[in-house]
Amino acid sequence: MSGSGDHAAGVATTEHATGEVGPKRPVLGARYELLAFLGAGGMGNVYKARDLELDETIALKVIRPEIASLASTVELFRREVKLARRVTHANVARVFDIGEHDGTKILTMELVDGDALSALLQGGALPIARAIEIGCAICAGVGAAHAAGVIHRDLKPDNVLLSKDGRVLVTDFGIARALGADASRTLGGFVGTPAYMAPEQVEGTNVDERADIYAFGAMLFEMLTGSLPWQGESPIAVAAARLVNPPPDPRVVRPDLGARVSELVVRCLARRPDDRYAKMSDIASRLATITPTETSAKRSAPPPREQTRDKRVAVLPFRNLGSVDQAYLADALTDDLIDALSVARGLRVSSRGVVMKYKNADTDPRQLGRDLGAELVVEGSVRKTPGAFRINARLISVVDGLQLWAQRFDGGEADALELNDHVARAVADVLTADLTTAGARPVDSRAVDLYLRARSAYHLNYFGDASEAATLFCRALEHAPDDPRVLAGYVMAEARTIHDAKLAESLRKQAERAVQLAPSLAEAHAALASALFHGMNELDAIPAAKQALRLSPNNVEAHDILGRLMSDSPQARFHVERAIALEPQIVLAPMILARHYALAGDYERAEAVFDASPHALAPAKARYLLWRRDRERARAMLASAQGSGIARDAMRTFLAIAAGEPVDHRTRLFVIPETLSWRMRGIYLQFRVECAAELGDTPQALEALDETNGLGLCDLPWMDHCPLLDPLRGEPRFQAVRARVAERVVAINRRYAETD
Repeated sequence: MSGSGDHAAGVATTEHATGEVGPKRPVLGARYELLAFLGAGGMGNVYKARDLELDETIALKVIRPEIASLASTVELFRREVKLARRVTHANVARVFDIGEHDGTKILTMELVDGDALSALLQGGALPIARAIEIGCAICAGVGAAHAAGVIHRDLKPDNVLLSKDGRVLVTDFGIARALGADASRTLGGFVGTPAYMAPEQVEGTNVDERADIYAFGAMLFEMLTGSLPWQGESPIAVAAARLVNPPPDPRVVRPDLGARVSELVVRCLARRPDDRYAKMSDIASRLATITPTETSAKRSAPPPREQTRDKRVAVLPFRNLGSVDQAYLADALTDDLIDALSVARGLRVSSRGVVMKYKNADTDPRQLGRDLGAELVVEGSVRKTPGAFRINARLISVVDGLQLWAQRFDGGEADALELNDHVARAVADVLTADLTTAGARPVDSRAVDLYLRARSAYHLNYFGDASEAATLFCRALEHAPDDPRVLAGYVMAEARTIHDAKLAESLRKQAERAVQLAPSLAEAHAALASALFHGMNELDAIPAAKQALRLSPNNVEAHDILGRLMSDSPQARFHVERAIALEPQIVLAPMILARHYALAGDYERAEAVFDASPHALAPAKARYLLWRRDRERARAMLASAQGSGIARDAMRTFLAIAAGEPVDHRTRLFVIPETLSWRMRGIYLQFRVECAAELGDTPQALEALDETNGLGLCDLPWMDHCPLLDPLRGEPRFQAVRARVAERVVAINRRYAETD
């Protein structure tokens, strides 16, 4: 992968630790040392920085290069910043200075320890008293700016900061006009953000203070209702809606609002500027007289949840700088770092399955970040030598190319996982994310190496044959019997093979031990869910899987289990599609999704799912062709499939019988090896039911149905909609099994709802 040097974007760096292994941070304009990434906006990234000359901590905004490079905007930008500096008020974030770094404009301002109003609004409508409190503060700050001759022009929740000491501060005064347009939403030639823009801004006419009043009304509407006053399928539709429709009454969304606060909002949103309030002070004085007691007690908004704006991060596949046979180290440590960062509060991390397709890509990391929809990328390298281990890592901003942090970590062979934890903590610190580790790592070098080999093997054959991974995990347990990660990995690999009660009970106990050792480790809960699910204990698997997702929303195993358990419900579709999106190499999930479509009669979409899967799914696709009575295509599909297997052999035999060929189908079609896992036996038994029913062998079909029912069948959509089962539906034995399956489905749905 290109761009692997120590520096990016021509930025000077400083070192803070002893020797060459210390972290390197960029210094802009030979004065401002970047300490942390705070967030990304339409104009550029915002960083926490140290002013090395004054030894003060400030906020620094790096204006997007494509904006700062426009010569026509530079002088206007300078004038607007000069105007903004004139605004001094407790509710306005102070602007300090404008500077330049390598041709890019940078803006320094007051650092506010808190978050944007937009993050708070992610939790929904605010209590009325809180909305009024914030509204009064915004009025005061914007009113002070208006008194100084400064119009904001892009007032929105992203530009209102809520500090931890209780202050409400408005930021980014005058910048929108200086830049010509909000870089995140450019609509024709007007300036602003569509959801909050006044009609005169949409029309491109001159604006005055009353445009800010309109935007304030839109924000107050959102604070009180949890939704925007104007909505549409595109930014232009949102902006244009206010030109033809009257202002919406917030009481339509929230009936408990009183008349006075509702009338205030509607007047702020008036189509004509003359119909709005003339000054922010007029609004503030009216807000101050409104109390929550004036509203009815029918309903009140729930307390808002604490929210943060997640930063989008992608960990690119680490490069292996050692011998070819050490490639597993880079893969496993990439996977491990993704797991570690995925549980950090405030980060949204691209999944392993998505990033690994870029392994060995000779592409600019920033371009890969753009392809992955990330704001920041982590890239690194791994080198193992006899007795030593080294990880180099760096964090790069996708928008401006700044290398925000780089560091080298050295240790012994047993320290690989601990060094990776150091990388995770350092990245989380730079991104101001809250990272909770799940406990100590194995300290035995043999255990560490076997664990890394096992993780690599597990993902090389995702949800396929995990026997190699299980063997490696088992060997790692010999050297680290109390490590929860090793236990969890072993359980997940071995669970796919459960075919007797003794193994199911053993794996359940080991998974429970992993949870006890590391209650905050998502993999431990996913392992417990896997042991319970494959051990035919569906009801207890659900809370374990959902707990894994609470700790790590991108846990593929948990999504896969819930998708397979929830039958054809909307929840099932969500979990299956999420599993596929997170791990494109997953084997069974595409078959389950295709099955959903096929049972609904949408065979074209079912085939499209098969065609998009990277795996050879000929037997499964042929099965759905048989549902359509399309035997010729099914025969061609199987003829082109390589190798053999239970599913291929059974279907080939079925097609031979259907064609009148002399085949002893009772000995070949219906024999399922006892060594198969319970789950796989259930899948093949369902196919046996279909084949026997289609061949008119009702006794064999019902016998197979009874057997799969004994394995905990909960596939009600299959029983109700599979066309091959039509001859069986009038049979009392079929109806009895269906009633039992329906009971299981009800119990599963109830347990899922109870664990929300």
